[in-house]
Amino acid sequence: RRRPVATGARRLAFSAGVAVTAAIAIAVVALPPATLTSATAGQRDVNSSTAALDRTTVADATSASSDAYRSFSVLDWAGLLRQTTDLAFYEGKTADVVGFVTPSDTDPDDVFYVSRFVITCCAVDAQPVGVPVYLPGWQDQVAADDWVEVTGGFDTNRSSSSQDPVALVPDDVTTVGQPSDPYLY
Repeated sequence: RRRPVATGARRLAFSAGVAVTAAIAIAVVALPPATLTSATAGQRDVNSSTAALDRTTVADATSASSDAYRSFSVLDWAGLLRQTTDLAFYEGKTADVVGFVTPSDTDPDDVFYVSRFVITCCAVDAQPVGVPVYLPGWQDQVAADDWVEVTGGFDTNRSSSSQDPVALVPDDVTTVGQPSDPYLY
């Protein structure tokens, strides 16, 4: 003999399981994934990806116009900073970069990175790149993970403990919204 109560309970459990599965599937498709943060950047070491940083070369940048420099991304400037520390190269070049704030591991009081993640395939392989910004007391203006636009020129990094010999010295640091596509490719 079958018990009618058990059959009703099975139907209810099955229906609930289908509803939960459908809700999860809709959430996965409809909700955007969380953007990677400064905590992830710290775990993956900013500017450790050599392949991503070789996109813009010093030779290419030397012949660029002043307008072109203003369109260089965090990835372009991070690559150039890795290739040369010659201050003569940076003289007269203004950077205007957008990224999220990542505190420096070696001098978190005076230096932060304007960071972005570079993706070659998917978020799993995302590598953080960043431009060091020398701004003592930066925490009074912005916080880790804030999206900022930083404009300024490059000079000797005055931090005594930072490993970056050249840093962006900002004329302006403005908090901005996260871009619709926060990643670089």
